[in-house]
Amino acid sequence: MNKGATDHVLTIVRLLAKGADNSRLSPSEVNILNQNVTALIQHDRDDLVRDFLAAMKEADGVLSQNVAQKLAGYP
Repeated sequence: MNKGATDHVLTIVRLLAKGADNSRLSPSEVNILNQNVTALIQHDRDDLVRDFLAAMKEADGVLSQNVAQKLAGYP
């Protein structure tokens, strides 16, 4: 996994962990989360990234509908 993809994964994990701790992300944090998931999709040639994106489908309650739809194609 290249550095760009790794940075997006780490940002996503940090935001999800923060949301779990606070029971909710702020609207700006949700926006950042959606931006990073969308940016990570650009790296989906990597098997690990595809696996991570597939797991992100479970976070559809916090993701925007548009981003959640983009993840629908991942097994």
